[in-house]
Amino acid sequence: MTSTTYKTQDALASVLKKVPRTPLAYLPTPLEEANNLSKALGGPKILIKRDDLTGQALGGNKMRHLEYRLADALRKGCDTYVYADSKNAGRQTACACAKTGMKCILVTPPLQRPYQGNMLLSVLFGAELREAGESKEDGISAAEQIGIELAAAGHKPYVAQAEPMFHMSGVISYLNATLELQKQLTDIGITKVHIFLVNGHSQVGLQLGAKILGLPWRVTGIGVGQDFEQDFPLTGWSEQVASTLGLPTDLPASEIETTFDYVETYSVPTKGSVEAINLTASTEGIVLDPAYSGKSMHGMIDYITSGKISPDVPVIFIHTGGIPKLFEHADEVVYTTHTK
Repeated sequence: MTSTTYKTQDALASVLKKVPRTPLAYLPTPLEEANNLSKALGGPKILIKRDDLTGQALGGNKMRHLEYRLADALRKGCDTYVYADSKNAGRQTACACAKTGMKCILVTPPLQRPYQGNMLLSVLFGAELREAGESKEDGISAAEQIGIELAAAGHKPYVAQAEPMFHMSGVISYLNATLELQKQLTDIGITKVHIFLVNGHSQVGLQLGAKILGLPWRVTGIGVGQDFEQDFPLTGWSEQVASTLGLPTDLPASEIETTFDYVETYSVPTKGSVEAINLTASTEGIVLDPAYSGKSMHGMIDYITSGKISPDVPVIFIHTGGIPKLFEHADEVVYTTHTK
């Protein structure tokens, strides 16, 4: 799709309203100025979009995605949601299932006990945990087998990663977030911005939304070492959503800006992410996590301090949540910063 015809806000909103959605997140999330952080960096105006405050399960961007995934499952008459994940998405999924009355089975790698962080909350939300192998492929394969067994027993399972809505939900939900953010920026008189966030579904949704509406937004995704990043399927997700919803354009790979300069080991704190977590907390009272938002903040900070971006263009950081993960890495996060 190569059309450059842009839709109006109302036209895009009308298209999105046709997609089944189960309200779960507390929206709109706040957009707040980070004046102290901006001063500490000697950089441009910084605003933080608080998608860590989506409300349920201690918040996070996945709750936006789950509004569409759960709606899809309920529309199909499913009674059990099966998902291979032991991280932030699993925790928010367990909560979303509890809110909608659906049984949740999370397929996880072997877990350490006692449970902490995401897994502790998942159990509190009533999720049943099934341990499989260490790899993503092991988890997805086990989830598919569980789905087969549930169906044979008379249930109607929704095996999340096997459903088309799994990837589309992340993009569609952030097309909605584009409308939300645009209104917030209009209200404070800002038009041109540079947005930073973890690379993935949410990045595609924001950038596709900005392109459709003709907004002067630059969107930079920060790679954090997630399994899909080597395959870089973002343009495929854009094409899938554009085709399904009949949107006037999609995102070719050449238009998607992602940096992998801040990647080390997935889900493990880096020196840069730890410094970013400490700086953001001490200047703004905002908590980041070491797997996702801490690394994306590190990337944003480096872009500012190294002069890679204009100091005259306001910067927006999309805080995607992940707070429970912080407590699983307490020693690494405080390391020598708070010791003498």
